[in-house]
Amino acid sequence: MRLAIDVSPLNREYVTGVERTLLQLLNCLAERDFKAQLVAPCLPMLLKQDRFKHLLNSSLIFTPLNCSNWLWRERAVPKFCQDSGIQLWHSHVQAIPLRASCPKIATMHELSWLDSKDVADEGSIIKRKLFAKIVARCADKIICVSDYTRNNFLLENPKATDKTCVIHHSVDEMFFQTRQTPGTPPFFLCVGRPLKRKAYANALRAFAKFKSDSSNLQHLYFAGEHNQQMVALEQLAKELNIGSAVSFLGHVSDQDLLDLYAQADLLLMPSESEGFGIPALEAMASGCPVVSNNCGALQEVCAGAAMICDFSDAANTATVFSRAQGEKTALSEHGLVNARQYTVAKTVDRLISTWEEFSA
Repeated sequence: MRLAIDVSPLNREYVTGVERTLLQLLNCLAERDFKAQLVAPCLPMLLKQDRFKHLLNSSLIFTPLNCSNWLWRERAVPKFCQDSGIQLWHSHVQAIPLRASCPKIATMHELSWLDSKDVADEGSIIKRKLFAKIVARCADKIICVSDYTRNNFLLENPKATDKTCVIHHSVDEMFFQTRQTPGTPPFFLCVGRPLKRKAYANALRAFAKFKSDSSNLQHLYFAGEHNQQMVALEQLAKELNIGSAVSFLGHVSDQDLLDLYAQADLLLMPSESEGFGIPALEAMASGCPVVSNNCGALQEVCAGAAMICDFSDAANTATVFSRAQGEKTALSEHGLVNARQYTVAKTVDRLISTWEEFSA
């Protein structure tokens, strides 16, 4: 089967959840000597990045498209698919080439506008809703990354039920190699792209309450690109009189992320909406206990291996922080067992089985 995979998400400057899971897929396919064509506009620019270099001599074929227009999927992909004999198109996002004649698979990560009002910073809500409707009608298969995401998708698109399946994201093996070495001073950690729905302000308020109730030297680190949300958090930390106890690291390298998970007392996941919640599993794989909000797919993914609370209640969440510290060993053990359920090999096996449904 001639398979084409849309790798355009890797055009982004920073690797976060969606990009990391796509890289995991490509690495696993290369290890298995699986043949597929990787397609994107401006692909020569991508190939210069370190994240791709080890794949250049693999069975994966890199195919650049000479179209940088935002409509590249409609302007360049149909002809490419026809000329190359592509039999299946796989998108790691929900955008698909509507005019391509081959079967098309889309990936639905989340429908955040159903959970949180503050999602406009991720792009036009009207546009994203429209894309979801188009995918529901035009995709031949729709992969949802959690049961929660699938249920949300079908609430708005019940006629697409037979097209959908759930294939969970996975945890990169490198996180299981991490060994816990508590940081000095001890610290809590938030990891991820700073969007409004991540509700980091609630984590700050709970942390401020935690600090006021104790005399410890706990610190809070935020790891994620420095944008307007981070600027607002810096101001809030000052207003809460905890500015000296909060650090904003910006985007961190994989090695720095491994070190942070290894040293953190707790990973905080205050999100109001998550289609999956990869940092929670990365932390668990690294032995770092997790305190998670009771929203989105987080309870599904954490599967009883995290402390769950309502982060909008600062006083109660601060109490949960203390309780989680007292149960670190048990949380770490349960978290590691849970993370082991989400292996890259299992995810890729499910994907290949899905692709094979379309083989001639």
